[in-house]
Amino acid sequence: DDDEVLGGLARRFQAVDPLTGQSRLQVLPNMRGATYDPSSYHREFPSSKLMIDATLPTELSADQRSAFEQAVCRGSESVVLSEYISRGRGH
Repeated sequence: DDDEVLGGLARRFQAVDPLTGQSRLQVLPNMRGATYDPSSYHREFPSSKLMIDATLPTELSADQRSAFEQAVCRGSESVVLSEYISRGRGH
């Protein structure tokens, strides 16, 4: 679910774990990429990938895990995105 992935990045990701000091991301060089990727150098060379750990710590109990609530911005329930996003209107 793309919304869950983006939500995890927004609410649960730290590049460096504040408790352990370990990196929570890893660059994987020389990976095969999509042939249509315009960021690839003329699509002739391998791509790099980024692996991000935005998971909850595994040592949490089921009760601790279930206590997490999704963050909500105050007033966001009244925002109508279609008023701000144009669809195919050339903007």
